[in-house]
Amino acid sequence: MHRIRTISALTLLATTFVPIGPGLAGSASAAPKEPRPPTEKIMAAFRDQWGRIAFPKTGVVGWLPDSTWTRRTQFGFDPGTDETNAKPKPQSPTTATTYDLVQRTINGTDTAPPPQREVEYQIVEDIELEDGTHAVNRFPTFLGTRSSFTFYNTSTRLPLRGEFEYTCRTFGKVPEEFLLCRIIRPDRGINYQVNIVKDSDPRRLPTTEEVLNAFRDQWGRTTFPQLNVTNWEPYETWPRLAVYPLGEGQTEFNTVPEPQDTSKPQVATVFNRKVVGRDEYQVIEDTAEPDGTHSINSFPVFSGQPEWFVFYNSVARNVPVPGEYQETCRTLLYQGKEFLACRTLTPARTIIYELHEKQHPPRPLSPS
Repeated sequence: MHRIRTISALTLLATTFVPIGPGLAGSASAAPKEPRPPTEKIMAAFRDQWGRIAFPKTGVVGWLPDSTWTRRTQFGFDPGTDETNAKPKPQSPTTATTYDLVQRTINGTDTAPPPQREVEYQIVEDIELEDGTHAVNRFPTFLGTRSSFTFYNTSTRLPLRGEFEYTCRTFGKVPEEFLLCRIIRPDRGINYQVNIVKDSDPRRLPTTEEVLNAFRDQWGRTTFPQLNVTNWEPYETWPRLAVYPLGEGQTEFNTVPEPQDTSKPQVATVFNRKVVGRDEYQVIEDTAEPDGTHSINSFPVFSGQPEWFVFYNSVARNVPVPGEYQETCRTLLYQGKEFLACRTLTPARTIIYELHEKQHPPRPLSPS
């Protein structure tokens, strides 16, 4: 069999940036670690996929930044009181909170061309704790639009363990825009937040009355149906070791690719959460770019389990062929070590194999 000895430009597979924090991938390609499974063993893990060079497109454009907000002021009510029977009390939180709102575009499939495009939103809540660590609530249960949405946070930290419900709405006070949030705590107390655009310095903040009136329809509501959904937490972390590109017109039936050290350090992290006690999984793919920035393909279209999964990337950066990529990943054992092998299909209908090694313990993805 012919072996490739020059790397294809398509090995520079990248992912879309989503603002979750500073870079998370390694700083440089590590020297080869032994033992590594031979190429033939990596390819054999995908024997059922051999020769496949195309896949149905999802029509989903990956998550992109929309806006970033930081908490400026907060006030609230004691348990047993609310807007209908008490005056709010100013609060002085000791933690810094940031909200990264992101969006992605979905093609409609039930309309005549050109397809209707629907925008979806999600949020990443980052709470910097007093000890300098971060509690990050990524991609929680979320409903709404940029201007009005509700999301949930399940805390395992004292003094308030349990589910929080956030109802947030944008508020304009010319020339400024604010994000106001009403929070129901596990103890049935109510908090209000005024969040400002990150790095802005507004001349005037909304008054307490304006903040309360923005949620007039919510007054007196101190409970909500419990979702029993935990926050996403890192489950397994897989730094990339090497890539194995196949050229145009080459498949596993006529080529065994030569391993190439990756020029872009990359880390794939599998996440886990429990929904009514049932495990669910997702992935974040973090790629270090040559200019020192990081591209993050965060919570893409995904299906599978930790041992096998498929996910997509549709806004790759710094690649010669833009478009949607499909990655099929499976774990394999070799000489007592666990690896993650991935078979990537590119928009140019070429194939790239990748090898990742398990990191112990999983590296937490947070800005701390």
